[in-house]
Order: sequence, then C-alpha cells, then structure tokens
Amino acid sequence: MKDSQEGKNIVKVENYQQLQYYYVKERWSSKASYNSLELRVRGIIIGYENFKDHPIIGNGPWSTPLAIRGKVKLVNEKAKKGMYWPPILNKILINTEKYDAVQVGYSNVIVNAAAETGMLGLISFIGIILSTIIFGLKALYKNGKNIGPVICGNVNMLCMPAERNICVSNMKEKNGYIFVENKRPECLKQIRENYWQ
Repeated sequence: MKDSQEGKNIVKVENYQQLQYYYVKERWSSKASYNSLELRVRGIIIGYENFKDHPIIGNGPWSTPLAIRGKVKLVNEKAKKGMYWPPILNKILINTEKYDAVQVGYSNVIVNAAAETGMLGLISFIGIILSTIIFGLKALYKNGKNIGPVICGNVNMLCMPAERNICVSNMKEKNGYIFVENKRPECLKQIRENYWQ
C-alpha cells in the first residue's frame, strides 16, 4: 500500500474504503502515542489558522481535509518559533508534529463552523443555538409560571391536569380504547395558554 519516493511515504489507494482503512490502521498501530487532548489542540489551532485566512466566508463546506493539510507546515513552523500563546501550545504542537491531523479534524464544532463557513456561518450557527435555548426557555416559563410538562409522580395510569377537564365533553370505550371527545371551544384557549400540560 505504500511506495517510497524521494524518501517520502506515498499512500496509493484504490478507493475510499482503503483510505479509511489506512487512516484507522495508522492511528491505532502507530508507534507514536499521542494523548487525545494534544491531538484536539492541534486540530483547533489548525482550524484557527484556516479561519484567519478566510474570515468572512471560510474555506467552504467539506474542505476540512484539504484545509488542514494546507496548514500543517505553517503550524509546525510557528510552533518551533514559539509563536503561540500560552507556550505550552508550542510544545504540544511540536510533540504531535508527525501526526496527521485530518484524522481528528478541527475537534470542535465552533472552530469547525468558523473555519468552514467564516464569520457569516459562525454567527448563523451561534444564532440558531441561542434562539433554540431562548425560545425553549420562553415556552417553559410563560409569564413567570412554569408551564412545562406536568409530572404525575408515580401514578401508573393516564393522568392530566385538572385545568384540562374543560376539554372533556364525553368519554367512551370502543375496541379496548378510551376515546375522549371535546365539543367545548374553551378547550382550545386552555391548550394555547398551557401547551405543555
């Protein structure tokens, strides 16, 4: 699978599965042992360097392997010159210099979003996360009152809050199921105001 050309190891693969096999084999059977934190730090620093090159729109989606390989040499040179702060980063980067960072990627969702999509994508990504959290909290706490799902405790049967009784006009059993009918318009208002009950 490997050929030597000018002192370098060249990997020849027929298909993507062989490439995956090669990476897994190299990662787990390599004589060098790296700690997980060191490898992730390497990925994050490379992601930061890629983000600096294309801060507005990023490198583009699915460009991570090429972008990482394009920055490995720069990161190694900067680490050897001690250009990263805190200084421990330089040591970590030098220790993992021979490791192929493509195997780990950027190791961080935020760094990945920044490197691949730039500030535009990063702001959008963070906006989606924050809006999900904000709207979720608003739905749970409406007017200072927790309207989250009502827990019936250790009751081993179907239960509902007493306020929902307005939604029951008639109950009947058919084919082993209980059907609850509602013919009251007030029920819709009660459900809208207390959705999670």
